Amino acid sequence: MIQQFEQFERLVDRLAGRMANLQRERDGAVAEAAALKGQMQEKDLELIRARKEAQRAVEQMEREKMALQKDQQQLEQKLGDLMAKIRGLLPEETPSSGGGRPAA
Repeated sequence: MIQQFEQFERLVDRLAGRMANLQRERDGAVAEAAALKGQMQEKDLELIRARKEAQRAVEQMEREKMALQKDQQQLEQKLGDLMAKIRGLLPEETPSSGGGRPAA
């Protein structure tokens, strides 16, 4: 009977040791999961910041594009006006003058 009691105590001790090991492993896993969750939240914030920054950059580029297109239209208009003025200063060609080309 004493021998069975000693075996039972050893079994209980082994089980208690195993249980303590499992609890330590669980605690370590919980801590690791918390750390990973924190890292994931940081990465999510970085991603949000990067997306916002990219969106701001796209919006800035669109504004610059529109400004450049407006400048281009103004320059084309000025060039057209200048060409019209230059044509107005040049004498008009008549069919009798041969169009300024030498006869063949």
